[in-house]
Amino acid sequence: MKKLLIILLLPILPLIFSKINYSDNGKRPWEKYLKNETLKLEIPDMQFFTLKNGIKVYFAENTMLPRTFLKLYIEGGEFEESADKTGLTSLWGDLVVYSGSQEYPREKLAEYLEKRASSFSFSSGLERASFSVSSLSHFFKDDLNIFLSILNAPRFFEEDFSLLKKKTLKGIEKRKENPGGMAYIGSSLKLWENTTRGAITTKKTIESIKNEDFLAWQKKMNSAERMTILLAGDYKKEQIENLLNETIGSLPFKNENLPNNTPLDKPPKNIQFKTFHIVKDIPQTTVLLTAKGINHASDDYYALKIYDFILGGSSFNSMLTREIRTKKGWAYSVYSHYSSGLRYGTIKIFAQTGNQNVFDLLKTVDSILSKPSDFIDENNLSDALQSLRNKFIFLYETPEDLVSTQLSLMWDGLKPDYLKNFISNLEKTNVNDLLSIAKKHYKSDDFFLIVVGPENLFSNQDAMKDIPWLKSIEKLEIPE
Repeated sequence: MKKLLIILLLPILPLIFSKINYSDNGKRPWEKYLKNETLKLEIPDMQFFTLKNGIKVYFAENTMLPRTFLKLYIEGGEFEESADKTGLTSLWGDLVVYSGSQEYPREKLAEYLEKRASSFSFSSGLERASFSVSSLSHFFKDDLNIFLSILNAPRFFEEDFSLLKKKTLKGIEKRKENPGGMAYIGSSLKLWENTTRGAITTKKTIESIKNEDFLAWQKKMNSAERMTILLAGDYKKEQIENLLNETIGSLPFKNENLPNNTPLDKPPKNIQFKTFHIVKDIPQTTVLLTAKGINHASDDYYALKIYDFILGGSSFNSMLTREIRTKKGWAYSVYSHYSSGLRYGTIKIFAQTGNQNVFDLLKTVDSILSKPSDFIDENNLSDALQSLRNKFIFLYETPEDLVSTQLSLMWDGLKPDYLKNFISNLEKTNVNDLLSIAKKHYKSDDFFLIVVGPENLFSNQDAMKDIPWLKSIEKLEIPE
């Protein structure tokens, strides 16, 4: 039948296409949509209200799709774990989601969610954890009630706990299969040594977690005073306010259970001109340079973002990629990136290269960092600004991404209009600002080096000359 339809259509196709107007100087009809203009992102205003028990709610109405997304943030968690039970928060939240409740055990919950195209998930972070519920709007009320019933009375079934524990232990075993992951773990261990941020989950800490630990953690974490709600969906504010007050607004609110977050204030270590060698017998070495950065609210943030983009954050157009990958062919993967939060930030430069190229690559990175004026100019600044403007719209693919980002930015100490003014603030940056950033935050002696490579990597002393980070080399083990 399909072949017959095609045969019947063939004689009339020329007539169909003859009706299309190509009179605009021979251009295709779709070309009118191609414009050399910066795309614009409309930033919705978040609405705010407080439930009757004191829980804060941030809400953005979204009528594009009949879906509703709720994220329940819980203050605290990972930074409150004792050193011998690191990983407890993550296992606790995963078990709540996975095991369900007596009324909705694992199999029944999975069937319920699948039939409605709903989802129920958990994410653990250092400063706060979060549960997420995503539903078609006409199912949201029922989904929310089921989620809250599970959160308030999880069953913590021993068999489910055993399965999740095995999965976690398997993930710890696989750490040493990924040199890049090992480098990042090593960087965190040294930068945040003897601080809460430097804690790492190990087989020993996971094995020490028992069912009674979940019960104690459940009592601590499932507390209204720790909760903040973010919601984006096809609801009016009055509707969602009434619904939340009828459900989660009835939880008791007691201020004495708030977490003490002072451990997060401990600063990173000051490490300079030092290399930590993680031994792994592989033909390609991973190098990771790490330096202390800035917090998100810093006046230097915009200039640092542009400088990082030009240095190594813009893929094929970056200085690191051009010099190390394109010209020299030393590395397939080479880039720079930074992170910034409420208190601290970090700057990193990453590359993977053949063992025989390691020292040449490091010398080139040192040279690039010491001569920022060689690649910081008006043309590169202009190109970076244009790229960042056009990338900006794609950072937030869904309304929930956008409002989640807005709330995270507020927690980073930024003003509510931060996103709306982001591009205009970027555009205030000039070449002198970028050169100042290079001098303040990207000097070679600001970095320490993590290397994942073979035992004999540093046997050629002559090749190591004049590389600043190789003045001191120390072995580093990744805990299992």
